[in-house]
Amino acid sequence: MVALLALDDVGAPSWSSRHAVALAHLGIRVFACRPDHFPGRMAAVLEGRDLHAWMGRAGGVGVEHGRG
Repeated sequence: MVALLALDDVGAPSWSSRHAVALAHLGIRVFACRPDHFPGRMAAVLEGRDLHAWMGRAGGVGVEHGRG
């Protein structure tokens, strides 16, 4: 399961960090990104890559179990 966090019309975050962390603690991959980064981000998730490392190169936010 993957949870895609919401961005508003100008690309600003629009979600509850508390809920994102709770989902991550259930083992759900949680992230937000601009639409142009979505294919690469989803590929990273499906391949089991570290989202934080990927985001360091591409920008965005993500939450994984044990990390905020």
